[in-house]
Amino acid sequence: LAGMERYEDDFLEHVFIASTHATLLFFSADGQAYALPVHEVPEAGRSSRGRPLSQLLAVPRDAEIAAMTAVSEFTDERALVFLTAGGTVKRTSLDQFATVRAGGIHAINLQDGDRLLDVQLSDGINDVVLVTKKGQAIRFAESDVSLMGRNARGVRGIQLRKGDAVVGMVVVRREATLCTVTEQGYAKRTPVAEYPIQRRGGVGSSTLTVTPKAGALVGAKELLEGDELMILTGTGRATRIAARDVPLQGRSTQGKQLVTPVKGDRVVEVSRVA
Repeated sequence: LAGMERYEDDFLEHVFIASTHATLLFFSADGQAYALPVHEVPEAGRSSRGRPLSQLLAVPRDAEIAAMTAVSEFTDERALVFLTAGGTVKRTSLDQFATVRAGGIHAINLQDGDRLLDVQLSDGINDVVLVTKKGQAIRFAESDVSLMGRNARGVRGIQLRKGDAVVGMVVVRREATLCTVTEQGYAKRTPVAEYPIQRRGGVGSSTLTVTPKAGALVGAKELLEGDELMILTGTGRATRIAARDVPLQGRSTQGKQLVTPVKGDRVVEVSRVA
């Protein structure tokens, strides 16, 4: 009913309920934070495509939005967990984002060549799982990361080997599966419980066997029964797959090919549709 068939060169990534008293926080890949009150989001019919963020906020038209979250109360009892592609993690108290200016504010200090990959809201008592493109994963207690200010750089979440990069983060809040997808469309679900808890900053353990046939990992998402997975290739082909159709396998396997890219194409993005 969302009218997704009308989005010929786009796809739906988030559907959620938010009160008109809440605020949407957007985070760009270059580490800026922007705020938009829900009551200022233009109302439109379900078949409407909506308006670009650059028309609603002082967001550069070419900015890449790395993450977003809806906040009802900016309390210091909750925090935002930041992740960069270089494996850096940071926690910042939510109350530090209570007064975001129209032009945005600095949310994290990034090293040269690094970019913000994800930001998630948490209450400080969960575990965090990081996954890399070469098939490594590390699970550690969120409390291993001390609270820091907005201008802080963060600390090492996982030690990356040469040529590796982080592709995804899951904040463990419930019994769920971790879904991993490779460049050549291989995917699997693995129970989060199979990932041992370690100290932050190590090399982690294997989460998927990366082979030339399957390609490198491109994404890792929490997946629950009833969810769907959206897999997008470089040529713009989008495929929706039900969670139940993604095989449940252990950490040492490579998964099953659910999408077959044409020659020269590859999977570039993965999203969870709750």
